Amino acid sequence: MNRQEALRKIALLRQMTLDNGASASEAAAAAKLAQDLMSRYVGEPKKVEPPRSVQVAVKAQEVPTEPWARLLDEFGYQLKTFNGRCSAGLSRTSRLLIRAEDQRWEVQESSLTGWRTTTRGIGFHSLRDFLTRNTARRYTFTH
Repeated sequence: MNRQEALRKIALLRQMTLDNGASASEAAAAAKLAQDLMSRYVGEPKKVEPPRSVQVAVKAQEVPTEPWARLLDEFGYQLKTFNGRCSAGLSRTSRLLIRAEDQRWEVQESSLTGWRTTTRGIGFHSLRDFLTRNTARRYTFTH
């Protein structure tokens, strides 16, 4: 790669913003890659910081998911996390999606056209109430 190609790629990477539809982690990665390309090919030591909105969004993705995992474990479900989002399979035809940063959750059921949201809620306690009413708690004596 030469200097001209590096400048073209840096310009493209700078367009990766939240306003243009990129996720927070994509925008932060693009800013880091643009900074690395600049230091390697352009020779400018100037640091390129991701926009403030990206930094706030990346911090939001670092919300702890351990309380959600413990709650689901009480009912025998395993929490899977990816990029600030959590999910758990409730059955073969339904799943639970959790956005830990704003504590919103929803239950979706499969249909012929895809996934259909059947229940929504906000907060840890409302999810506990939903699981208590709609699923069987699985007890273990090892805890």
